[in-house]
Amino acid sequence: MEKIDKILEKYPHIWKSKSAFMSYLRGGIRRSCWMKHPVKLEFIKNNRQRIPNPNTKAKAAEVWGGKCNVCKNLFVQSQLAVDHIREFSATLKEIKDIQSFVELISLVTEEDLQFVCKNCHDTISYSQKHNVTCEEARAEKEAKQLVDKKLDKQFLIDHNIEVGSTQALRRKAIVEYKLEQLKLSQQKEKQDEKD
Repeated sequence: MEKIDKILEKYPHIWKSKSAFMSYLRGGIRRSCWMKHPVKLEFIKNNRQRIPNPNTKAKAAEVWGGKCNVCKNLFVQSQLAVDHIREFSATLKEIKDIQSFVELISLVTEEDLQFVCKNCHDTISYSQKHNVTCEEARAEKEAKQLVDKKLDKQFLIDHNIEVGSTQALRRKAIVEYKLEQLKLSQQKEKQDEKD
């Protein structure tokens, strides 16, 4: 019997499953190794900038913020995340993953990091976790939001798309529509550049 199995057997009231224990471990490592990582803090200090205060009622005309490296928009500091630049996410699903997880999170230089807004960060994370492109991840997230808000049927009706009988079918149709629209937009941009 592995040590983790003994822990789960002895403390079922704390961790109901191995997944719950691994989630606890991931969160603890992120909080201790990443949230106050000296290189991350140095990156923030060296890359933040004064931007116009979006809160028009505030006294300060400018606040600390930065530019999202993905969407290129300006955001206040609290709306930005410091993201690791890599093609995959650090995973910690098994005890044997601890070392590589800690290394991926903590062995960084400023060149390994980027500012991204929270929305783009969520998209990047989804893309890495599900091994899809950022465009597919964005379409999936937008479709899920429509389904969660119960706006999926109306979206499909508004865009003359057959309304599926299940949420899964409606979500799939929305994703396909959004990806097709993106493809058409990219083709138009390429054509405009040629003209």
